[in-house]
Amino acid sequence: MKMKFFFVTAILVFLLFNCSTKTIETLEIPNFYTSPIINDSLVMNGKTIFERHCHSCHSMEINTSKAPDISDVLRYHEPSMFYLYLLGEKNQKLLSTSRVYPTPCVINDSINKQEAIALTEYLKQYQNWLHEINSRFK
Repeated sequence: MKMKFFFVTAILVFLLFNCSTKTIETLEIPNFYTSPIINDSLVMNGKTIFERHCHSCHSMEINTSKAPDISDVLRYHEPSMFYLYLLGEKNQKLLSTSRVYPTPCVINDSINKQEAIALTEYLKQYQNWLHEINSRFK
């Protein structure tokens, strides 16, 4: 009987300490569609981040052997999902591309939230510009 009491008490104590409410950091996802106004400084910062972190592997409008062209990445992926991917969130749809290319993307090792927002905004504006130019030549 003492053994059952000890066992039940041990389980209850274990559950009490392990099932307590823990503070989990939630990642606030910016809304990339809230404003039609283009923030030029944010876009230019995103361009600088692209040139520093991405350009060595990714190109714009040309596929390379290292990594895919990402000029139109937001046509196929939601900006918020791309933003989370930049910060290290695993996304099967985005990861499926990495199976084709031999070099893994390592940007999420060196980018913070503000840089991820700027890079996503830059790619969004680049895509808008690209579609505008292409529509004129159709």
